[in-house]
Amino acid sequence: DNAGAARVVLGTQSRRPDDLVDLAVLGCVFRSRTGIDTAAGGAVLGHPAAALVWLAEALAATGEAIEPGSIVLSGGLTASVLLEAGEVVTAEFDGLGSIGVLCE
Repeated sequence: DNAGAARVVLGTQSRRPDDLVDLAVLGCVFRSRTGIDTAAGGAVLGHPAAALVWLAEALAATGEAIEPGSIVLSGGLTASVLLEAGEVVTAEFDGLGSIGVLCE
Protein backbone atom coordinates (compact mmCIF):
# COMPACT_ATOMS: atom_id res chain seq x y z
CA ASP A 1 0.00 0.00 0.00
CA ASN A 2 3.10 2.22 -0.14
CA ALA A 3 2.50 3.41 3.41
CA GLY A 4 6.17 3.01 4.27
CA ALA A 5 5.51 0.57 7.11
CA ALA A 6 8.55 -1.22 8.44
CA ARG A 7 6.90 -3.90 10.55
CA VAL A 8 3.84 -6.15 10.65
CA VAL A 9 2.24 -7.69 13.73
CA LEU A 10 0.29 -10.90 13.24
CA GLY A 11 -2.09 -12.51 15.70
CA THR A 12 -1.79 -16.07 16.91
CA GLN A 13 -5.05 -17.35 15.42
CA SER A 14 -6.01 -17.35 11.78
CA ARG A 15 -9.55 -17.25 10.43
CA ARG A 16 -10.97 -18.20 7.07
CA PRO A 17 -12.71 -15.26 5.36
CA ASP A 18 -15.90 -17.36 5.23
CA ASP A 19 -15.91 -17.45 9.06
CA LEU A 20 -16.06 -13.64 9.30
CA VAL A 21 -18.60 -10.98 8.50
CA ASP A 22 -18.37 -9.44 5.04
CA LEU A 23 -14.78 -8.15 4.91
CA ALA A 24 -15.98 -4.86 3.43
CA VAL A 25 -17.80 -4.07 6.68
CA LEU A 26 -15.43 -5.80 9.14
CA GLY A 27 -14.61 -3.07 11.66
CA CYS A 28 -11.29 -1.99 13.09
CA VAL A 29 -10.54 0.19 16.13
CA PHE A 30 -6.93 1.42 16.30
CA ARG A 31 -5.64 3.09 19.46
CA SER A 32 -2.41 5.05 19.77
CA ARG A 33 -1.13 8.10 21.65
CA THR A 34 -2.75 10.26 18.98
CA GLY A 35 -6.20 8.88 19.81
CA ILE A 36 -8.65 6.39 18.39
CA ASP A 37 -9.17 5.76 14.68
CA THR A 38 -11.90 3.52 13.29
CA ALA A 39 -12.44 2.05 9.85
CA ALA A 40 -13.94 -0.87 7.99
CA GLY A 41 -12.44 -3.23 5.42
CA GLY A 42 -14.10 -1.21 2.67
CA ALA A 43 -11.41 1.45 3.23
CA VAL A 44 -9.20 -0.75 1.04
CA LEU A 45 -10.40 -0.31 -2.56
CA GLY A 46 -13.98 -0.90 -1.40
CA HIS A 47 -13.16 -4.45 -0.24
CA PRO A 48 -9.85 -6.00 0.91
CA ALA A 49 -10.22 -8.79 -1.67
CA ALA A 50 -10.14 -6.15 -4.42
CA ALA A 51 -6.55 -5.36 -3.45
CA LEU A 52 -5.63 -9.03 -3.68
CA VAL A 53 -7.29 -9.35 -7.08
CA TRP A 54 -5.34 -6.31 -8.28
CA LEU A 55 -2.09 -7.82 -6.98
CA ALA A 56 -2.77 -11.24 -8.51
CA GLU A 57 -3.54 -9.68 -11.90
CA ALA A 58 -0.47 -7.41 -11.77
CA LEU A 59 1.76 -10.37 -10.93
CA ALA A 60 0.16 -12.56 -13.61
CA ALA A 61 0.95 -9.89 -16.21
CA THR A 62 4.64 -10.46 -15.45
CA GLY A 63 4.37 -14.25 -15.21
CA GLU A 64 4.44 -14.30 -11.41
CA ALA A 65 1.88 -15.42 -8.83
CA ILE A 66 1.08 -15.23 -5.14
CA GLU A 67 2.55 -18.38 -3.66
CA PRO A 68 0.35 -20.55 -1.42
CA GLY A 69 0.93 -19.72 2.24
CA SER A 70 2.12 -16.18 1.50
CA ILE A 71 1.19 -13.40 3.87
CA VAL A 72 -0.31 -10.61 1.79
CA LEU A 73 -1.28 -7.24 3.22
CA SER A 74 -4.33 -5.73 1.55
CA GLY A 75 -3.50 -2.18 2.64
CA GLY A 76 -4.06 -0.03 5.67
CA LEU A 77 -7.56 0.58 6.99
CA THR A 78 -6.70 3.59 9.13
CA ALA A 79 -4.41 6.54 8.65
CA SER A 80 -0.70 6.02 9.27
CA VAL A 81 0.66 7.05 12.66
CA LEU A 82 4.27 7.81 13.49
CA LEU A 83 5.12 5.48 16.37
CA GLU A 84 7.42 6.42 19.24
CA ALA A 85 9.59 4.23 21.46
CA GLY A 86 7.75 3.13 24.60
CA GLU A 87 4.32 3.62 23.03
CA VAL A 88 1.71 0.87 23.13
CA VAL A 89 -0.66 0.61 20.16
CA THR A 90 -3.61 -1.73 19.86
CA ALA A 91 -5.95 -2.80 17.10
CA GLU A 92 -9.29 -4.60 17.50
CA PHE A 93 -11.00 -6.33 14.59
CA ASP A 94 -14.56 -7.69 14.45
CA GLY A 95 -14.45 -11.47 14.73
CA LEU A 96 -10.66 -11.55 15.02
CA GLY A 97 -9.99 -10.10 18.46
CA SER A 98 -7.36 -7.58 19.44
CA ILE A 99 -3.61 -7.26 19.31
CA GLY A 100 -1.19 -4.83 20.86
CA VAL A 101 2.46 -4.02 20.55
CA LEU A 102 5.02 -2.09 22.58
CA CYS A 103 7.10 0.04 20.23
CA GLU A 104 10.84 -0.05 20.73
